[in-house]
Amino acid sequence: MDSVLGRASAQASRLVSVGDAAKCLAVSSQSIRNWCKNGDLDFVATAGEHRRITVASLHRWQGFDPEPESDGDELCVLYGRVSIQV
Repeated sequence: MDSVLGRASAQASRLVSVGDAAKCLAVSSQSIRNWCKNGDLDFVATAGEHRRITVASLHRWQGFDPEPESDGDELCVLYGRVSIQV
């Protein structure tokens, strides 16, 4: 996959479908398509003309730095939990 995205790192080159990206950001698939069209999200078009969204662009959209500056000795752990009472 790195060859598809050029100089992107292995982490940044992971790709997800429009539907999976929409679930991740809790928006509609159409919103993802619009953001791709507007250049807000990075994507790769498949041979069948389907979009695959880069995980790095989803992280940027969520406010995460895809490649934080570190000396390599630090460990960053992220935990999130959502509970819904019905």
